[in-house]
Amino acid sequence: MADRAFLYQASAVGFAGRITLPIQETILGQATCALPMGGGYAQSSVENFRCENMLTVGLAKSQTIGNFSQADNAYFSMASVVVEKINMMDMITCDRLTMRISSKTAKSDQPVEPEITPLGCSFENLVINGKRYDVQMATDLFNKFATFNSLSTSEGRKELSSLVLAQGSSSIEGYTMVGNEAQLGIVNHEIEVPHFGKIRLARLFCTPRSRRVSMMEVTLGCPGEGGGEFGGGATNGEPFPP
Repeated sequence: MADRAFLYQASAVGFAGRITLPIQETILGQATCALPMGGGYAQSSVENFRCENMLTVGLAKSQTIGNFSQADNAYFSMASVVVEKINMMDMITCDRLTMRISSKTAKSDQPVEPEITPLGCSFENLVINGKRYDVQMATDLFNKFATFNSLSTSEGRKELSSLVLAQGSSSIEGYTMVGNEAQLGIVNHEIEVPHFGKIRLARLFCTPRSRRVSMMEVTLGCPGEGGGEFGGGATNGEPFPP
């Protein structure tokens, strides 16, 4: 039998978007990087980004890492993003947004479910429509239920019930990682600002072998139209042959 290899997978995006009104502007993915299939390291950064007066970002940087640990006898991959000094139309400002997601897959001759955790995700001084949102992240719960199967246990369903987003199929599950939505006045997992748009914070999407994070998604309404995403990333990989 051929030796099993590991096909690493990790990607990170600082921010990206598209403005359709009052101007037409595509914001190409900034501070983006992806991990080579064989593992290793990749990084990217951008400073002092401006899209007219619609969006400014002071700094965005990303990195991906993949390696095998002899001490843990496991394959690790990680994606992280930091975005600083975000200002979107003077309605959304954030001093620092951090996205981090990492995975661990034990080396084994048998199929092994990966453990994937978003520990390290955070917001610093997030202000929306003049209101400061002191977001308390529930990442410790997703570290506790780090495998896809553990999310479906009775304990997992109970502890994560208030964080579940609408789900389309049993092969993917969506969650918010904001643990204090009720205290912040967030309804249906989104913040709606009249005559501006909708903001979704810290969403986590899980499949049996991967997890994807989107730290902030903005959908603009009238008078501006378009949207953007800040702090996106995904990680894990696959043994081969399976």
